[in-house]
Amino acid sequence: MSDAPRIEVPIAHLKAGETQIFDFERDEESLQGFVVRHEEAYYAYVNRCAHVTYSLDVGDGQVMDRDGQFILCWAHGARYLPESGECFMGPAVGRSLESLPLELEGDTAVVSIPPCPKGWPASQD
Repeated sequence: MSDAPRIEVPIAHLKAGETQIFDFERDEESLQGFVVRHEEAYYAYVNRCAHVTYSLDVGDGQVMDRDGQFILCWAHGARYLPESGECFMGPAVGRSLESLPLELEGDTAVVSIPPCPKGWPASQD
């Protein structure tokens, strides 16, 4: 994993329940990821629903529900746990978001971009 590209994402401004979107490229594909602050911890995911390979947001960078408690796919209403990326409600139940390794360095989240997992993304429905 040490050879994986790394993205530095500023997180000092994030409050609990907020996210920071970032762009990256993998296998010649332009993608987005996001860092979410949930309670006092930070997690990073690819901005792509596990149900259908749409971005979770509608282009506005908002991937959390209105209460800032759960990650929400605005297309079909799938809800994911911020701490694991696991879907607990909606059409993606039993699936998870693609997690990205994250290390904290001061006020920066350093996100590693691993190769695309085998078989991902695959439209499930």
